[in-house]
Amino acid sequence: MQGRMFSTFDRYLTWRVLHTFAMLFIATYGLYVVIDLFMNIDEFQENSLKGLGAGESGRQL
Repeated sequence: MQGRMFSTFDRYLTWRVLHTFAMLFIATYGLYVVIDLFMNIDEFQENSLKGLGAGESGRQL
């Protein structure tokens, strides 16, 4: 055997596995963000009632 080159099918399988892993990672991270949002919705609402409105930047000059 001379060199071990990837065949077209090997490249296709590698691409499919990486694509599937990336989609799984994105979906899992998105689910984490949504669950975290719903778990902390009370804190977000409390902070918005304390005057952190659109007109304030939140930083001190």
